[in-house]
Amino acid sequence: MNIINRFFLISLKKNFAYPANCFFIILDDIFDLAGIWIFWNSLFALGLKAASWNYNSLTVFMGFSFICTAISAFFIGTYFIEYYILNGSLDLCLVKPINPILYILLERANFFRISFRFLLGLGFVIYGLIKLQALRVLIPALIICTAATVAIENIRLTVSFLSFKIGKVYELLELSFSFLEIKKYPLNFFPAVLQKIFIYVIPVMFTATVPARLYSFSGGKNYFQLFIWIIVLGIQFFLSYILCNAALKKGLSLYESAV
Repeated sequence: MNIINRFFLISLKKNFAYPANCFFIILDDIFDLAGIWIFWNSLFALGLKAASWNYNSLTVFMGFSFICTAISAFFIGTYFIEYYILNGSLDLCLVKPINPILYILLERANFFRISFRFLLGLGFVIYGLIKLQALRVLIPALIICTAATVAIENIRLTVSFLSFKIGKVYELLELSFSFLEIKKYPLNFFPAVLQKIFIYVIPVMFTATVPARLYSFSGGKNYFQLFIWIIVLGIQFFLSYILCNAALKKGLSLYESAV
């Protein structure tokens, strides 16, 4: 934990050394979220009738989408793993008193952007839940969003470990990133087949759609469905972790030091 705190403080100091850059980071995130808000607000103004969604629930959804991107921003180092492997920089990480992949993630993470993006999204979530009189679901919804996002990022980390075997995988990571951009939209807008895939195969629906709709679950049937989904998410989380660790161990066994 001390190592993580040190990286956090170092990252903040690096950002605060350039105040103008901090300002542009804040501006970029505000414009990003404002653009999404204007998009949905315009659709509602044009008479969109989204099944089971209203202005306040979509505000919560937008907030969780942004929290999801904040958590994903911690894993930005995933894109650099192939660089560490191919040029031998991984040697330096392997002698550190910390997991080498965690070291890369911490070294590359911009904690100022992560913190601001998380707090901005959290503000939208709290505002929407207060309007819906459902602030009680905040903590469990955050847990679901975090678990689903980490599970997805574990899968992307597993893909990055292919660099140990085949070299460059950047474009494959970009492809997975583009594919998972659909989490920015309520997934019950998609066909039923895709919804099943994004619940039972890849936990995309748990990143924002389920947390944003958690307040609406009531009655025995709905609670049972939610219970099943939570079990599914738990299995996906642990399987992604096991797969990621197995892929890392296999990759390290194939790694040839630059020395």
